[in-house]
Amino acid sequence: MVCFLMVVLTISYNTPSPVFLDGDLGFYTSSSSFKKTGQIQLTLRESYGPKGEKVEEEKKSQNQTNLNIDYTLFHLVELGAGINYFSMGGDNYRGFLLKTKIPFLSISRMKSSISPCFTFAQGEKSYFTTNFDIEIIPFTHKNLPSFLLGQSVNIGKKSGETILQYSSLLTLHTGSFQPFVEFYTDFNKHISRSYMQNTRFCTGLGFTIGNLGLKTGVEIPLEDYSKRDFDFRLTGEINYLLNTKRKPRWKLNITVVDKENGKVIPATIMIKGREVEKILECKNGKCTIEDLTPGIYTIEIESPEYKRIKLPVFIKDKSLDKTYKLTKKDKKKGGDSSQ
Repeated sequence: MVCFLMVVLTISYNTPSPVFLDGDLGFYTSSSSFKKTGQIQLTLRESYGPKGEKVEEEKKSQNQTNLNIDYTLFHLVELGAGINYFSMGGDNYRGFLLKTKIPFLSISRMKSSISPCFTFAQGEKSYFTTNFDIEIIPFTHKNLPSFLLGQSVNIGKKSGETILQYSSLLTLHTGSFQPFVEFYTDFNKHISRSYMQNTRFCTGLGFTIGNLGLKTGVEIPLEDYSKRDFDFRLTGEINYLLNTKRKPRWKLNITVVDKENGKVIPATIMIKGREVEKILECKNGKCTIEDLTPGIYTIEIESPEYKRIKLPVFIKDKSLDKTYKLTKKDKKKGGDSSQ
C-alpha cells in the first residue's frame, strides 16, 4: 500500500495529466447539438502513440482508453459520465468525470452549449471545468454537401493553475461518411502563441450505419521534437445509440401542387422541429414524413420554377394530410398558401 501511494505521488508531481480524447465531432471538439429525449450513447475510444524514433532514445509508447456514456434526460439537457485510462513508460493515470450539457445560444445556423464537468483523478484533487461548444453550418443546398465548423473551449482550475484548452474542426455534416480535420492546443497562463503547448493536427473519418458509428484517424504533434509526447497517435472509436423511449408513429403526408392549374409538381421539402431536421426530395410532388411527435414544425418548400414558401405546421393528429400550393416566379402576386 505504501509503495502504491508513493507511485501515485510520483505521477501526480512529475507527470502532468494527459490530454484526453473527449470530443464527439472530432477527437477533441464536441457538438453543441442535442440528441433526442431518452437516447443513450455509448462510446469506446482507444488510441496508441509511439515515442522514440531516434536511435539514442529509449522507445516508449502510450495507450489511452475512454469509455463514455451520455443520456438525454430532457429535450435540451444531456447527462454524461466517463472513465479515462492512460499509460506511458510504466506510468498510469486514471480519471472519472461527470458532466451536464445545456444550451447557451442559438442564432439561425449557429448553435452553442455549455457543459460543466467534474473530474476525479487518481492521486490528485478533483477539479471543475466548463466546456463551451459552438457549431456553425454555413449553408445547406440540395446539390452541395453541407459542412460544419466546430469550436470547443475548455476553461477551469486545477491545483491552483488555469486550464485553457482550445480546438477547432471542419467536417462534412451530411451522409454516412464524415471526414474531418482538427486543430488542438493548450494555453499555458496566457492566450498567446508563445504560450501554446500540446499543439497537434488531427484528421480522421467517421462512418455511420443506422445507430452504429465508427471513427478512425491520426494525430500529428506540431511542437519541437523534444516537447512531443508522441511521434504520432492512431485512434479508433466505436459508438452506439440506444433509444429508451417508444418510437413515435405520427406522420405528415405532403402534396405540392401548382396554384394555377392544381397539377402535382416535384419539390424539395425541408422540415425542422424540436427533435427533427430532415430534407426530402419529392420527385412526384408527394412525400410522407414519419416518426414525428405532436408539436409545431417549420416547413420549407422549394421548386426550380416556383417561389419558395416557409410556413409553420402543427402536428396534432397521428396522420395529417397537407397540400401546399406554389406560385410561379413570373407571377406578381405571392401565392404562398396551405390548406
